[in-house]
Amino acid sequence: STYEVVAASDGSTDATVNEAGKFSDAGVKVFAYKEHRGKASVLNEVVSECSGEIIVFADARQRFDESTVAELCANFADPEIGAVSGELFIAGSGEQGAGSGLSAYWNIEKWIRKTESRTGSVIGCTGAVYALRKELFQTLHPETVLDDVAVPMNVILAGKRVVFDPAARAWDSEADTATREAARKIRTLAGNIQLCAIYPKLLCPVRNPALLRFFSHKLMRLFAPWLLVLLLASSLFLSSACPFSAVLTLLQLVFYSLAVAGTALGRPRLAMLKLPSAFLLLNVWAAMAPFCYWTGKLSPRWR
Repeated sequence: STYEVVAASDGSTDATVNEAGKFSDAGVKVFAYKEHRGKASVLNEVVSECSGEIIVFADARQRFDESTVAELCANFADPEIGAVSGELFIAGSGEQGAGSGLSAYWNIEKWIRKTESRTGSVIGCTGAVYALRKELFQTLHPETVLDDVAVPMNVILAGKRVVFDPAARAWDSEADTATREAARKIRTLAGNIQLCAIYPKLLCPVRNPALLRFFSHKLMRLFAPWLLVLLLASSLFLSSACPFSAVLTLLQLVFYSLAVAGTALGRPRLAMLKLPSAFLLLNVWAAMAPFCYWTGKLSPRWR
């Protein structure tokens, strides 16, 4: 089999283009775009220049296991599969993502992806490691933030499956700072709202066979913080008349007290502080996401 390696620079100002150009004699094609427009615009131009039937997507910072490309491509022996997502790990860490206490969240996310894959299609891919049948790529809206959701969702709308292969691994060499992790999470959550605005077909039950999965996996988490506020308020209101509500109120107040204490410490070591802190932060970010989108702060140009 033959393959080609394509490197695309979205207006990078570091040595990316020069470093990639050193491998031109080995067949590496470099597309250097001077203007920083966003990943979606670059994909629209570069994918059409790729000659292979299967395209493997990667980001610049991560590295693959030696078997990752083969693992991804092996899935396409099934003609019903249109895209395959791999799994991203942080080297030297037990967590898939920066920040203390987020490993529990990622474990749940991983379980959801595995279950979705076994029973139909995964809603979204890991942007740093996934593969696609080129014929299924559709031009993306240039403002698209979550291209790794838009691309696989187009595959599902085309009648093909998107699966998750945990044996296809990519490794990140450095963890995000807490501030960068927050910005990334808020941007991702706001991107889910943007998807509905620029791809309204995703909300059409006639066109989207995975509408229930898309709503429950990508959109319901945006409602979670407000439902939690409603739960606490209703518990407080009923606590004087109902012993169960009084106990429930007390448990919530204790939990949120631990969460605030864990967040104040930054990176607590105790699980009784880490988990509540991560839960609180994830819901605060989810509450902030709609405002990020509505105020026009969401941009496809990530730095």
